[in-house]
Amino acid sequence: MAPPSARGYRASVPVAVGDPGDDPAQPPPKPDAAQAREEWQACIDVLAERGIIDPGALGYWGISMGAALGIALLAAEPRVRCATIGLMHNRYYDQILADAARIRCPVLFLLQWDDERVPRAEAFDLFDAIASPDKRLHAHPGGHGEMQQEAITASEHFLAAYLTSGEFKA
Repeated sequence: MAPPSARGYRASVPVAVGDPGDDPAQPPPKPDAAQAREEWQACIDVLAERGIIDPGALGYWGISMGAALGIALLAAEPRVRCATIGLMHNRYYDQILADAARIRCPVLFLLQWDDERVPRAEAFDLFDAIASPDKRLHAHPGGHGEMQQEAITASEHFLAAYLTSGEFKA
């Protein structure tokens, strides 16, 4: 499969990388979700002003910490038309459930069934809190760092369907 850029997609991807030797039983450091939201909104503004992105065709893909930080963005940013998030629980930051309750765009939520960092019940609680009338949950076998290609393909299809047609076509 060709990379997203070869198919006409553009992406701005902030990345947080941990030490590969991190103990999965230990929680990762917690960046400030509100600060990340403000920085991402500023980034969207600049990219839109320069004509680099179409602000009417924004999607979001964030897994693990990318989901935690993205939930704050999705709660506040109406220009994001759809999102894939997941591998996150309901207690990452104090406002995460309140922010999830403000998400209105369609959401695909990915879950790893045997995730050693994200207790399944807490992931379900976060999914339940998402207010979007169009939210879907895909569960796959494996641990936190073992996302299947099937999940990535499904998330790409989900985002592309909304961003190109405005509605999901199964």
